[in-house]
Amino acid sequence: MMPDRPRFWGKTFMSRSPVHFASALLLATLVLFGTSAPTLAADAIVDRSQATRGGQSEDQPPGQIQYPSSAPIEQPLGRVLVASQDQPPLPTAQPAETDAARVARLQRQVDLQQKQIDVLQRMMGLLEQQVKRPAPAADTEALQAQTEMLRSRAQQAARRDQEVGAAIDDLREHADAQQRSGPQLPAPLKELFLPSQTNETPLSIYGQFLDGFHQFDGQPARFETPDFSPYFLLQLNEQFLLAASIDINNAGVSVGEAQVNWILGDHITLVGGRYITPIGFFSERINHEWINKLPDPPLMFRQVSPLISTDGVELRGGTYIGGSPVKLEYSFYGGNGFELTAPPASLNDVADLGAITGGPDEVDSRAIGGRLGLWVPEWGLTSGLSAYFNGPYAPGAPDNMKLWQFDAGWHNGNWDLRFEYCQNNQEAETFIGNNIVRTGMYAQVAYRPFDALGRIAKNTELVYRYSNARFRGIDFGKLDLTAFADSPVDAPVNRDQHTVGINYYFYPSMVLKFAYEINVESAGVNLHDNVFLAQFAWAF
Repeated sequence: MMPDRPRFWGKTFMSRSPVHFASALLLATLVLFGTSAPTLAADAIVDRSQATRGGQSEDQPPGQIQYPSSAPIEQPLGRVLVASQDQPPLPTAQPAETDAARVARLQRQVDLQQKQIDVLQRMMGLLEQQVKRPAPAADTEALQAQTEMLRSRAQQAARRDQEVGAAIDDLREHADAQQRSGPQLPAPLKELFLPSQTNETPLSIYGQFLDGFHQFDGQPARFETPDFSPYFLLQLNEQFLLAASIDINNAGVSVGEAQVNWILGDHITLVGGRYITPIGFFSERINHEWINKLPDPPLMFRQVSPLISTDGVELRGGTYIGGSPVKLEYSFYGGNGFELTAPPASLNDVADLGAITGGPDEVDSRAIGGRLGLWVPEWGLTSGLSAYFNGPYAPGAPDNMKLWQFDAGWHNGNWDLRFEYCQNNQEAETFIGNNIVRTGMYAQVAYRPFDALGRIAKNTELVYRYSNARFRGIDFGKLDLTAFADSPVDAPVNRDQHTVGINYYFYPSMVLKFAYEINVESAGVNLHDNVFLAQFAWAF
């Protein structure tokens, strides 16, 4: 049975934790010993000193103090504590105190000390019982809840650690895979990173719109039928480029180019399909109306050097010679030649180069050729030498045609100069008993003051061109010149041609051209073929 508790503890004091109870015990100890322990210690020192001097009582042996026994304290714990606190302070030792008084005082101190020890023993027992008692249910539930919460958080932290570790492993594997096989991209985009790149690219469309006007001496003026020439480019990848150009007018649709360019390397390209025959410089690079500085081509390209396209293959390229600024250009080709659809029936059929080259594209005749050129871009110089050989140009006859051509050019600042010469050897003994030798040339100079102050002056260009054509083996008296009534300048007769022109550029690819051309025939021929020309060309 637990003794009655003192009132100052309160009902909730014993219900607190052992820590609170131990704190109370320590407080009580300090209260009890705080007033008596120093006095007891001082008295003990005085008694010990007196015993040493021989000051003992009559009833006790020397050097020993006889303590009377005390009965057990039956009072409740609370009352003992209160009583201990209400005790008056012990009297201090007096110098003249007798032995009997000293013994009584010491006996009282011993009794008080014994009571304090008993109180401490009981408090220790209560503390032991308090420790052994189970904690209140509310505290237990709170501790269990906290324990479960901590255990749950620990499990979540462990799972997060595992997830983070797995994510780090995935990132390492992903980085390693990207380093080994490249990034994961959509298939069309990934093709851009392949050595051959993608085979699906946007189609680039360029082209030219052309309209013209001409009037020969003594003939009515004529507006020419507009011509629309789109140019298609499709870059499949770094190796393959598709190119095609067509001419659309009232005569129908004609195909000038339809080719695939296989870029084998930096200095070589393989071309297959229909391509412009690279005879000279003008044929392939200047024979575009928005580039040509006059409304018509030079005279030599009408009856001496043909402006044609070839169905076949071509190997071409260019490279600088050593470390010099000189670039070597080369092209070698072979394919279908030109051929009449029937054996020639008259001199006109043999002499008219336009009729021979204007036949069908799919023929039995074959042609080979090539061009070697030197180009110094830094100085604006170009030059080249071309050769062309065409097999039999008429059915049932072995007669063939072969030519060579030289070209040169210089462009620097405001000036542009061009020169070309061609000699065409045509076998014709089967039909007229002799061969035909065609020669022709042109020289052209153009001036445009790019450094002029006014806009009109900057965009204006002046041009002069001289061209001629000579023929050996053609009896001009036997030619039917009326067959060239619509275009007398196409007649295969000896002729000198002078052309002056003025051009105005609205911008680099839009030009309006005016020219007057004087044609002077020889050998008693006068075709009255001087002509005024106007042309509008717009490239886009």
